[in-house]
Amino acid sequence: MEAWLLYVQLFEAADKIANAHLHQLQPMVVEAIMTIFKSLGLKCVLYLKHFMPLFMHVMRVCGDSIFGLRELVIKQLCLLVYIIKHFTRDYLNDLFQIIDEYWEIPRLTAHLVQLIEEISCALNDEFKQCVPLVIPKM
Repeated sequence: MEAWLLYVQLFEAADKIANAHLHQLQPMVVEAIMTIFKSLGLKCVLYLKHFMPLFMHVMRVCGDSIFGLRELVIKQLCLLVYIIKHFTRDYLNDLFQIIDEYWEIPRLTAHLVQLIEEISCALNDEFKQCVPLVIPKM
């Protein structure tokens, strides 16, 4: 029953993120989702296929509407990579899209470097394949 309740809460939160009329709630919803993911630990991997596109949506579409929202999402993605560890490899394209799109924004660069660090820690030796994506940015 507890797992079902978490599932329902996650998808209610997803509806709030996707709803443009509720943009002022998006920072709280992103943090709520991550709180649930922290409590789930590696079990949150089951839900990531539904939530990674939402995080991407918030970064691209809603990030300009609330100051600091993109920074918050990147910080939460760092936490997510820390939680899911080697399962990060399934979301490398999404993560490196974010890094690529926002690298030139000075206030985001430090957070993006932190995201790269988390990815490298999560993937260990597998991070070698990502180096060609990272080096040109430096």
